Amino acid sequence: MTADDYQDETGEEIVRALRSAAAEAVRKALVGCRFYRDDPEDSVEIIAVPAEERVLIARHEGLERRLPHALFEQGYVIPAGPGLRAALAAARTPEDERQDRAAIILARHRIKASAFSVDDRLMLAEAFDTTEANMLPGAARRLRSYQLLRDGGFHRQAIPLLQRWIEMLPLDGPEAVTTLIELAACYRHSGQIERALGITGRLAGRARAMRPGTRAVFACEHAAILMDMFERDGDRRRLAEARQWAGVAWRLDPSDYASQLYQRLKSLEAMA
Repeated sequence: MTADDYQDETGEEIVRALRSAAAEAVRKALVGCRFYRDDPEDSVEIIAVPAEERVLIARHEGLERRLPHALFEQGYVIPAGPGLRAALAAARTPEDERQDRAAIILARHRIKASAFSVDDRLMLAEAFDTTEANMLPGAARRLRSYQLLRDGGFHRQAIPLLQRWIEMLPLDGPEAVTTLIELAACYRHSGQIERALGITGRLAGRARAMRPGTRAVFACEHAAILMDMFERDGDRRRLAEARQWAGVAWRLDPSDYASQLYQRLKSLEAMA
């Protein structure tokens, strides 16, 4: 018996196994194990796993608790012996293998797979994997990957991915320009304002050649970066230039985001 026989198992994997044909063995193996969310020192003992309900019953200090599967998925199980690992191994499917591989790929980039739905984590892991193999993912996959990382707050993790795509895209082509704007946004949101401005500053002279939709996005991003720089150095010329670009964004696409830019701009101008 080795230490690996007793390593903690993820609740997510266990819930998947409870939906499999081998669920009965998993239910039996779970009894006597301990469950925790974040701190192993704050664990509860699993005393029953009903077959007819999506819950586990646990006991802590003499009190019983019902743990819904949705909650159980967010934590970990400390095995009571090697039986749980054997039961989980018997319940594994090719889909489980795909999900585990995706989690390993994302973990290399400091991204928790649980931050995304199953389909999204698989797609995102494939985008990283394809890129690391020096192949360019399709345009739709690149856009979705960027959106997932952006919306999840993984701006720093997106930067190497975007940089690599730019290297593989035709120089100065519309896809490279769009990816540069996305890279500037990630630099901005990760606090690297000078680098963000370095990108949008170079693109500003080429903005008229951009497609209208791309130009609107660029104008919003450039204006926001200029306002960030004003907050750092107090140079009022930043605000004057930001107002010009906010105007471009509004004319091309009077969106909520463009409106928010104007509100922020007014606030900064009032303070200047």
